Amino acid sequence: MKRSSRHRQNGSIGLALNPGRFEELKRGASMAKYFGLDVQVIGPSDIKGLWPMLNLDDVLGGVFLPKDGQVNPTDITQAFAKGARMRGAKIFENQKVEKLLVENGRAVGVQTAEGVIRANTVVIAAGMWSRELAAQIGVTLPLHAAEHFYIVTESVKGLPGNLPVLRVPDECAYYKEDAGKLLLGAFEPVAKPWSMKGIAEDFCFDSLPDDIDRHRHGPAIASHPFVDARCTARQIGGRRRRRRAGNFGLHL
Repeated sequence: MKRSSRHRQNGSIGLALNPGRFEELKRGASMAKYFGLDVQVIGPSDIKGLWPMLNLDDVLGGVFLPKDGQVNPTDITQAFAKGARMRGAKIFENQKVEKLLVENGRAVGVQTAEGVIRANTVVIAAGMWSRELAAQIGVTLPLHAAEHFYIVTESVKGLPGNLPVLRVPDECAYYKEDAGKLLLGAFEPVAKPWSMKGIAEDFCFDSLPDDIDRHRHGPAIASHPFVDARCTARQIGGRRRRRRAGNFGLHL
């Protein structure tokens, strides 16, 4: 039996608000085509057709990747888990990994609160706990949790359900349709670190307190004026790993 990941192949768009950014996007598109990706350089009129409600006053152009899409993180995680179990994998839930086991300079398993699990290959995929786990065996992972806020509007009448995911690097922002609502996320050039003194032992998943003054995104609101004027938005805070070099470590 298959499990749906709610995958929607609605494409994605990268926008340029200045000549330098547009040149960067076009060079990236040229390289992507060399590797066989379907990517199109598009102008404001094409963007308007894909995102009818977008304010294009400062938009020079962009790139469109029609085969990109979006999924529900929970559903795709469960789909991967089900597929793995069907192929013989074992998944141990609610077991804290206390340390990595190393023999002859090679990771051979993990010590959990319930006992030892050995494996031929060990992958650290512990999110914001990865740095602390790796440090126990002398490995440095330049990762740290940073606050990441996004805004979700109330339901927007007439909002198309097939909007491409929209990225605007010059605004450090991204947009996507989410169950009839608009989600606006922003990445700050100077991130705000979270939990500098370590992660609490009993911490699991939670939202952060509102910090709307820090995360108010003027340019993004200008691009989507109806976010401020016609919809009541709610702010949601979470954590995202960030690498020392400023590149994001994205994961489900």
